[in-house]
Amino acid sequence: MVTESVQVNVSMNVDQLVDIVRQLDEPARVRVAQALLKTNLDAQFKQLLSSLVEREPADDITDEMINQEIKAVRQERAALRHANRN
Repeated sequence: MVTESVQVNVSMNVDQLVDIVRQLDEPARVRVAQALLKTNLDAQFKQLLSSLVEREPADDITDEMINQEIKAVRQERAALRHANRN
């Protein structure tokens, strides 16, 4: 199956676009929704990364403190799993 791609510039308002999307079959509407979500998530992720890069590193916490907290949480979860088995 060969598909042809055509680039078209069309002027329309948002309501017209919504009407067109509503006319699509369900799989096509899902693709449109996924594309919109991905676009939004990509923008939010870029914004988050930018804010993290701009932030000064924390000087009141060390890698050792982080590792101790991770170990404590893992021990708590292991104890809960063990308690739930009995």
